[in-house]
Amino acid sequence: MTGHPTFFQMKLYIAVMALTVFLIFLGSSHSLAQSDGTPLSNMISERAIGPEDAPIIIEEFSSLSCSHCAKFHNQTLDRLKTEFVDTGKIRIIFHDFPLNRPALYGSMLARCLPETQYYKFLQLLFKTQEQWAFTQDFESRLIQSAKLAGLSETQATQCINNQALQQALITNIQQAQKEHGIRSTPTFILTTKNGKRDVIAGAQPFEVFAEKISGYLSDYPAD
Repeated sequence: MTGHPTFFQMKLYIAVMALTVFLIFLGSSHSLAQSDGTPLSNMISERAIGPEDAPIIIEEFSSLSCSHCAKFHNQTLDRLKTEFVDTGKIRIIFHDFPLNRPALYGSMLARCLPETQYYKFLQLLFKTQEQWAFTQDFESRLIQSAKLAGLSETQATQCINNQALQQALITNIQQAQKEHGIRSTPTFILTTKNGKRDVIAGAQPFEVFAEKISGYLSDYPAD
């Protein structure tokens, strides 16, 4: 599709460019450091909840500083998890889509924690978003949260200075824009085993997700 870029496309483009410039600047002042020797491939591997063989996959693209993303996580996700994830009907894959430095650092710290801690830390940051995401000292507040989750201050500092991890997250944003046309956060892509695909944009209420999920589950009658 051709034509002028939409407002959301321009907004995302500006955000990604700003982060890219920030990374170039950071590269001249910080050295690559791993907090505990964990390979980068492990740090950027898939983060998800729900069984791998679930009939429906939901991919979430969100930014930790996005208020609409926080609304979804705080008001909708727990119910989705209880009714559909814990019952084996869906798997939710989380894609970090940070649009500013606070969100970038939060995503990095989530990925420097053990994989089993990722979801809990994500939920913590969304629940406390107003306490760190819009403050001047967001870095120290995020490090404090990471310490409560199990990282030492040294590990947390090394984590947010990890250039390779920073660049990997930015590359993922660019790929998501190119492959999926992500225009705003949160965006959810639903796919089924038989190839059906749908998109939900924004922090829609539980009922919107439940209706779409239930419709797709009709293709997979219970045993």
